[in-house]
Amino acid sequence: MRNLMFGRRWRAAAFGLLVLAVGGAGLFAGDEPAAQAATTYKAFVGGGEASPAGGIAVEAFRPDQIRIHPGDTIQWTNPYEEIHTVTFVPATQPRPALIVNGDFNPMVAAPTQQTAFDANRYTNSGILGKGQGFSLTFPNQGAFQFYCVIHPGMIVNVFVVPDSVQVESQSQLDARAAEMLTQGVAAGRGSVAGTQAAANEVTNPASVGLVDLMYFVPQRINIPVGGTVTWRNRTAVPHTVTFNIQSAPSNFVAALPTVPSGGFSGAGFANSGFFGVGPESVVGETFSLRFTQAGTYNYICLLHADQGMVGTVVVGTGTGTVSPPSTGDGGLLDSEGSSWWAVYAGALLLGVAGVAGLVVGRRLAA
Repeated sequence: MRNLMFGRRWRAAAFGLLVLAVGGAGLFAGDEPAAQAATTYKAFVGGGEASPAGGIAVEAFRPDQIRIHPGDTIQWTNPYEEIHTVTFVPATQPRPALIVNGDFNPMVAAPTQQTAFDANRYTNSGILGKGQGFSLTFPNQGAFQFYCVIHPGMIVNVFVVPDSVQVESQSQLDARAAEMLTQGVAAGRGSVAGTQAAANEVTNPASVGLVDLMYFVPQRINIPVGGTVTWRNRTAVPHTVTFNIQSAPSNFVAALPTVPSGGFSGAGFANSGFFGVGPESVVGETFSLRFTQAGTYNYICLLHADQGMVGTVVVGTGTGTVSPPSTGDGGLLDSEGSSWWAVYAGALLLGVAGVAGLVVGRRLAA
């Protein structure tokens, strides 16, 4: 787990030491590039494993260190449902905020219009959904650090070295990227396997380094009529518990709780708002809901249903089971197989129709 377990401060400090260590080899931004045939290297931003039971999100650039020659290009692709950015901020500028006035910061959400990297300019991919990519050509030697604005612990160090310095082949980069994914998924599975919830509670597994777990544990819970379920999230990753998204009012704000007075009967809309221990949490670490009618009720996490984060509450003598299809949507597809709830949720998320709604809609429907 070497690559995935470093803390944010350690990784940043290590990058500084690497810059000093390789300075004698000519790694200074602005050095004249040497002429040679340019190569495009492929790399990944994020990765993971989604299943009907839940998702394992490896929040890492893969690989997290790349050496190339002047004139070469790196093509990053997001292979997984979790959204990311590829962002460079010059040392003289502050890092941009992710959210401004309740919406995604346009400086983060939209890509900068450049194909050649300039160490004196802010560079950003925009928000990348599954299958989307970002390419950047590096004309000059230097050592440059990129990060993901959405997951600030995600860092990749790019070293543009003289032509005389040997660099890894694409197959070697692919091998390191695959190893990081394998390690991350294994760590995630271990966290899931070791997670247990208290009676009448549903929890989610603890994050492991740069690996986040999009699971409800247990995925199915039985309670008596009049009983209360408490969902507990001890991680910094925000989640929601959302019932009947198709019944959400037009002024619905996903980050805020919507709880029916007198308990939940299975009819109408109910939503926890963002809960957890991170800065995005609105309601704190827990969310509780009392169920007043017998039945079987499916729910989703609005932010991570595309990764399989779904669950079921069986009230009374119901016999319902969690049996989401391979898409991991918790069985919430309509008869034509389209993700109507995903598009609807995306359009309403955060209660805006601007950049945030469009981006999250794209993410959920990916």
